[in-house]
Amino acid sequence: MNMQGSHIASTCVALACVAGLMCAVGFSLACAASVIASTHALGACSVSYLTMESVAALKRRFAAAAPLVVLSALAPVVLPTLPCLLLCIVIGICNRSLLVAVPPPRISRLLLPGRVLAGPCEPAAEQAVAEPAAPLRGQLIIVTGSSAGIGLETAQQLLARGATVIFACRSERRAEQAAAAACRAEGIPRERAIVCVLDTSDLVSVRVFAAEYVAKHKRCDGLVLNAGCMLPSRKTSPQGYEMMLSTNHLGHFLLTQLLMPMLRANRSRVIFVSSALHKAVGTHDTARLFASLLNDPQTTEGYEMFHAYAKSKLAQVSTALELHKREGGAGVISVSLHPGSAKTEVTRSLPLAVRLPYALLQPLLRLFFPEPAEAAFTTVQALIAANATALAGTYLERCSVEPLSTAASSPICGRALWDLSERLVATFSEPLLVPPCQ
Repeated sequence: MNMQGSHIASTCVALACVAGLMCAVGFSLACAASVIASTHALGACSVSYLTMESVAALKRRFAAAAPLVVLSALAPVVLPTLPCLLLCIVIGICNRSLLVAVPPPRISRLLLPGRVLAGPCEPAAEQAVAEPAAPLRGQLIIVTGSSAGIGLETAQQLLARGATVIFACRSERRAEQAAAAACRAEGIPRERAIVCVLDTSDLVSVRVFAAEYVAKHKRCDGLVLNAGCMLPSRKTSPQGYEMMLSTNHLGHFLLTQLLMPMLRANRSRVIFVSSALHKAVGTHDTARLFASLLNDPQTTEGYEMFHAYAKSKLAQVSTALELHKREGGAGVISVSLHPGSAKTEVTRSLPLAVRLPYALLQPLLRLFFPEPAEAAFTTVQALIAANATALAGTYLERCSVEPLSTAASSPICGRALWDLSERLVATFSEPLLVPPCQ
């Protein structure tokens, strides 16, 4: 059975389970109502026609039978629920096994904008023929936020293709664990996964990371700006900036600026992992969203999670295009993309009331959302595609070149956002003292 077929079958079974569970709930409510009605009727009959001794005896009998009555009322709910939960667990395990067994799609060549770049899943042997065994051998690539989710899958796929990967993460402990797991999974030496501490919400951390990197390494062939967060309530970074703007955009903007001499020297690729939410959210079209980004970048008024998140992702897409215009002539390839709405840890800060149903409904959501391994493939292809010039300045969604929104592609908006970003990070953007090419 192919991956899509397994998802459809799993969804049908899960829907049947949900329907059965709803019927069971209705039946149990009816049984409970019947028991209550019967109890009230007997009580009324006892008071009217029986002696006090008989009424007392009847009450004792009801008290003794109360647990049995409760179990009888709950049985129609409990009994169908157990097999439903078991089926959901089996579905999740089967889906995960199938997704691990079936390789992700590959992009054989770049096509025109609007055309799908990835075909159906192909056997691993065919992929080995079409793609060099190690297309990234000898290359050094930074992946921010690579301790989990799409970032970890991206790093692992890059390691499998021969690259040495910098796991640039906020938590050193989690990054070490992720790097070790990725190397074990691919059977490669642990030294090809290098762990560095980087918190993109803190501009001081960004500058420290960049200074240490250029002091230790002579090159940077790829920069994957993947780290991100989504927060239900407004928080601020150590520099006082709105947290999502700082984490998703400003930290990455500063990192790119600090590494720019090295990126130019190596004709590197810079990949902005954005989101399709940048196009519009709620009643906000992209023009209004960009106006809000320029006029109220810190979202000080009327904070709403998806609106603020969309602003930070719109900033990434616009910055990627502006970077292409400014540095494309020097050989820097800049690409923005939406990898797909995979299940990642970007939602870890959401309330439990949101995360719990999201986790329970995974067997259903798997039909519509890709796994992190699938989502990471868009980023990997942007790094290994042979015709790099065709990628420059483009926006990808699930391995497909898509047109930018009017606001995101506006030269005026792009320059205005670039100037705003430079002002916000100016304190930390002085050129590094250590020369990038030693």
